Amino acid sequence: MEIFSAAVSGLAAWESDGLSLDDVLDFRAPAKIRRSISSILFAFFRNKAAIEALIAAHSRENKPSVARVLKVALAEMQFQTGLPRELAASIAVDYAKAKFGVRPAGFINAVLRRAGTLEMDKFLAGQAEHVHLNLPRALYEKWRSAHGAEKLCALASALRKEAALSFRFTGETCATEELLAKIESKELVLPEWAGGYRFFSTARFELLAESGLLKESGIYIQDPSTVLAPSLLPLSGHERVLDLCAAPGGKAGLLAERLPKGFLVAGDRSWQRQRRTSENLLRFSGRTAVLVSSALEPAYCPGSFDAVLLDVPCSNTGVARRRPDALWRYTESRQAELAALQKKMLEQAAPLLRPGGSLVYSTCSIEEEENAAQVRAFLESHRDFSLLREERILPSAFHDGAYAALLMLSAE
Repeated sequence: MEIFSAAVSGLAAWESDGLSLDDVLDFRAPAKIRRSISSILFAFFRNKAAIEALIAAHSRENKPSVARVLKVALAEMQFQTGLPRELAASIAVDYAKAKFGVRPAGFINAVLRRAGTLEMDKFLAGQAEHVHLNLPRALYEKWRSAHGAEKLCALASALRKEAALSFRFTGETCATEELLAKIESKELVLPEWAGGYRFFSTARFELLAESGLLKESGIYIQDPSTVLAPSLLPLSGHERVLDLCAAPGGKAGLLAERLPKGFLVAGDRSWQRQRRTSENLLRFSGRTAVLVSSALEPAYCPGSFDAVLLDVPCSNTGVARRRPDALWRYTESRQAELAALQKKMLEQAAPLLRPGGSLVYSTCSIEEEENAAQVRAFLESHRDFSLLREERILPSAFHDGAYAALLMLSAE
């Protein structure tokens, strides 16, 4: 009951307070049951379209508080195996009775008895394609136009699947056959954009924990797509480099490793997130400084860096495997707001480069408006910059989606 109640409260915070799922789990979920709440809410968002279609087919009730109880209960009943369906329904009804009274509880019980026992495959056979693909209609239509029907299906399928735990070895730890067998891990085969970095995956997190590699900083848990942006910067190892939006430090760590005789400044506006950046950067070699500074008002002198990495806030449509609520937060107006914010950050980042310096602009979005179109608009108004390379990767079973563009400031 405690888990169910917390899951309903978390969903309410997402729907009403505008919190992301990450924020809900980090700041609203009790630590002792966080994993259980996460499991339920992830199941809901990975199947949100089907669950809401199921509720609509069996109920005309539109009261948000009642609908949330149905959503959480059906996520457990239809898409999880931890509880028998009857028990999951009983917990939901008991919760509703205590929260709303006998009559609403009776209504919820009736809906769950009808909808909770259906075979989802048969139910979905009569639903629209965007429901099958678990996409909001606006994003479905946008992606169908941009990617075509076949690629859209593959993309939606990849985003619905749980992301495997992926990591790379750091420091002097070697990925020996013996060690990989011990932690039941295998190497991922990645395209050229991975920059030669080696990544591994495992379904057995407990084996990693038991190995001591996490405590010894022998590995760093990270998605392969995160290397795209840092690997674009042409570094010799002596440069002064700025990561403007560094938290929680994954990309900053990659940069620090490439600067044995240089210096890295890792900035971000959140002091809470920067505490984690500091902890993460202890795993890596290189001289670093972690500062609390907004990318909209950078606390750095113009022309003081050889290279800048600007990994901007975005719609997160490329990382929905790990943030399944991201697709459901997408709207055209929100994307327009994000694009305006990204433009401002680019404008603030550009003056920080010395002549001849390099700037990498990156997102974990796959939307044209936040990526190539944003870079083209910047180049139109900044003729002293040129585009050397850009890359967009779509999500797959082995990595998230991302975009990065390498821009160079004229030396004159």
